[in-house]
Amino acid sequence: MNTRLYYGLVDCNNFYASCERVFRPDLRHRPIVVLSNNDGCIIARDAHAKALGIAMGTPLHQARDLIRRERVAVFSSNYELYGDLSRRVMNILAAHSEAIEVYSIDEAFVTWQRYGATPADLLQDIADLRQRVGRGTGIPVCIGMGPTKTLAKLANRIAKKQTTDGVYVALPDDERVAAFELTDVWGIGRAISYRLAQMGIHTVADFVGLPGAWVRQEFGVVGLRTWQELRGKPCAGLEPPVVARKHTMVSRSFGRATGSREQVAEALATHTTRLAEKLRQYRQTTAALTVYLYTNRFQPTPGVPPSFARSCTLPVATSDTLILLECVRRTFAQLYQPDVQYNKAGVMAHELQSARVTQLSLLTPEAHPDPRRARLMATLDAINGKYGKHTILPAACNLPEQRQWRARANMRSPRYTTRWGEMRAIS
Repeated sequence: MNTRLYYGLVDCNNFYASCERVFRPDLRHRPIVVLSNNDGCIIARDAHAKALGIAMGTPLHQARDLIRRERVAVFSSNYELYGDLSRRVMNILAAHSEAIEVYSIDEAFVTWQRYGATPADLLQDIADLRQRVGRGTGIPVCIGMGPTKTLAKLANRIAKKQTTDGVYVALPDDERVAAFELTDVWGIGRAISYRLAQMGIHTVADFVGLPGAWVRQEFGVVGLRTWQELRGKPCAGLEPPVVARKHTMVSRSFGRATGSREQVAEALATHTTRLAEKLRQYRQTTAALTVYLYTNRFQPTPGVPPSFARSCTLPVATSDTLILLECVRRTFAQLYQPDVQYNKAGVMAHELQSARVTQLSLLTPEAHPDPRRARLMATLDAINGKYGKHTILPAACNLPEQRQWRARANMRSPRYTTRWGEMRAIS
């Protein structure tokens, strides 16, 4: 029997809203919306909320009457909960497939090798996987399968919009795929679909019926690859996970504008601590930092720029929290202006290097890494990983509940899966 590689695209349905519903079965039939940082705008909606006409990005104050009238459940963003449930979903997918490419927090490509499988066999495979994810996490997903990533993407759209069981297998010459408008095809942008429409080519069936040589001449290699994938020939495999990054940043808006030196310094210390943890997580070090302070761009103050920035360099690249904190402290002292109200602060690390190879300095031997400090950072990460990420913090960060600058999250749900003190027994 022939062996064939199949791709699946798994997409969590209304992910943020679904995460909120997992531990709140009483909300099964109520509309749900999730707000942006500082409880400003609506950034996620479930199907019930969409049916009410609540648009993405709507400011909360503009939707209050509708929310009150329709008993819409409103939640502040709970990224710790969403991230943990996402990891659980991805772990189940990885355990029941041959390879996985995490495409976003709520979406992943997976692959399987199948021997002489019929369409019914393939459909049963992804139906079983969908059931495993739902049973293991409570998150509903839709799964599309096909012999290429492009067909799997279209199959996922069909599973979400045109089926009741949330699964679909798209093989070459699939009638539903053939009817898709080209504007809905992954890899065909607005400009290409417009040019094709001018020629009377509107659907997938029209596009795959074109000569391949003409497609390459008109739209290059990228267009030809999409054409081939729609015909069932895979041209793109799973992408390896991105580990090496050129820069990384941690920033947050304040709950309200502040000119307090202590509060802004505390926020920068908190962001720097998180930044150092991320560097160690990805086994990287940084040789330079940039500190950013932002004012209110919607209500500018005459003579005050919308942002302030200043950089500092390190003699030896590091991910040591204490060294980075000292660098940020000195930079902030040069950047801070006492008569300015700040709305946001952030720290960026650039000139990132692999932690496995450290370029030392002959001029500053006293700055060379101390192996005891590396063990200290590893111990801090281990403790915070086991007991919660705020178990041990530098004193400059203050305790989370005492941070007066922290963003508004008045309607945040408990972090059920990552905080012992916020766990809830569900009967």
